[in-house]
Amino acid sequence: PPDFSKPASSWMHPTPLPSSLTYTDASFPTSASLIEIPCNWYGEDETPLSYLPHVHNSHGYVDVRVIEQMWKDRFEWLWEHAHEDLEQPSQSPSQEKSGQATREDGRDVKEESVTEFIFPIVLHPDTSGMAHIIGMIERVLVWLKGKEGEGVEFCRYEDIAREAKMKTGKK
Repeated sequence: PPDFSKPASSWMHPTPLPSSLTYTDASFPTSASLIEIPCNWYGEDETPLSYLPHVHNSHGYVDVRVIEQMWKDRFEWLWEHAHEDLEQPSQSPSQEKSGQATREDGRDVKEESVTEFIFPIVLHPDTSGMAHIIGMIERVLVWLKGKEGEGVEFCRYEDIAREAKMKTGKK
């Protein structure tokens, strides 16, 4: 264990690599090969729904309907803004003849310009397994499943990373 009475330089060292990997190993993860899936504090269950007495900003016992609505509101905002380019493009008389649409700011609107986004939800087993939270998660999932016909799909993190690597050419 570290001796915290000594300077950090005496005990703070990078985690050693497993003996099977080296920095020159082609399989060693780097910024060129890693895919970041943007999870955040607003899309996870533990921080607002668990009481951690040793943490000053611990919420604990927040009504699950508050978190449920926050998740739905965040998703709806992202969904609406991902599709706003396709709604009501303005056209000038010359563009009406050519069929080319532009946004109010003058940029072209293309039919395939739907912005994809990831809405990751992080569930901690010690939180999501609580009886009152299971119902909230079920309601959110049922609500999202109701949007599958609109283009919403459920994916594993592994599949998201694999698809992102194919699109970006990362190995």
